[in-house]
Amino acid sequence: MVRPRDLANMNDESLFLYGTMVVDFCFGLLGISCGASLLWQTTSACTGFRFLGITLIVIGVSLMLLFCINCFMTGGTSAVAIGAGKLLCSVPLILTLFALGIFVLSVSSKGGGKSIPGKSNKEYHVESYSKWMQNKIAQNWDNYYHKAVVKDKKYVCMKFYIDDVGVDSAFRLGCCKPPQDCNFSYNNSGVWVKPENATYSNVDCNRWNDDPNTLCFNCESCKAGFLQDVTSHWFTVGCTLVGIVAVPLLIVILGSICFMCSNRSSDGYARLL
Repeated sequence: MVRPRDLANMNDESLFLYGTMVVDFCFGLLGISCGASLLWQTTSACTGFRFLGITLIVIGVSLMLLFCINCFMTGGTSAVAIGAGKLLCSVPLILTLFALGIFVLSVSSKGGGKSIPGKSNKEYHVESYSKWMQNKIAQNWDNYYHKAVVKDKKYVCMKFYIDDVGVDSAFRLGCCKPPQDCNFSYNNSGVWVKPENATYSNVDCNRWNDDPNTLCFNCESCKAGFLQDVTSHWFTVGCTLVGIVAVPLLIVILGSICFMCSNRSSDGYARLL
């Protein structure tokens, strides 16, 4: 355990070790907070997407455990032994955080909505997202539909109509209203009226139903809204991981190299004496 009176007697090696312990603690908090924020979101907690949140929490908890173990080891273990142990344990975990950040950015950087003339909101299309995201939604939509759409549909679309079809989330826009190119008219009773004898190239226009239990919950636009909700959260987490991990990780790696070189130089000098 680190005691306050020991601080004055620390050498450079000890300062480096305690510094890396702080890095473990900070990265542990980062992993836990990012993972928890994803699992808190309905879409990102669905099967096929929740692995990211769970993995981040596991890495975060592992780093916190390493921090706690190292706190109790520093009193009776040599700085060289602790440094070697930290290199074998901490750096791979931190590298995994960084790699996850790169992966998340690569699969969530595509997408975004198409602006609607005269409207403040956007429409979203499944094909604009990464192939990885498209495959996930194609393989598991039934699961997502029941967990994220059916479970919360009353709350999602009730709030949508209260907001009077204004600026709203992609999820609500995709699931609670027909696509703009259907040219349905919206009356004051909360019903979308289809034009008579109209033909549509967009299959969602025929899937739409004013029944509150149907609406557009199985439309492509609802799937796209789901993906937009996932990618927006993932992209934020990816930027956070890469941005926060990159600089300290570089410092830790360079510091570790200097630490090992310093010990080798000291050993060589001692042998010469």
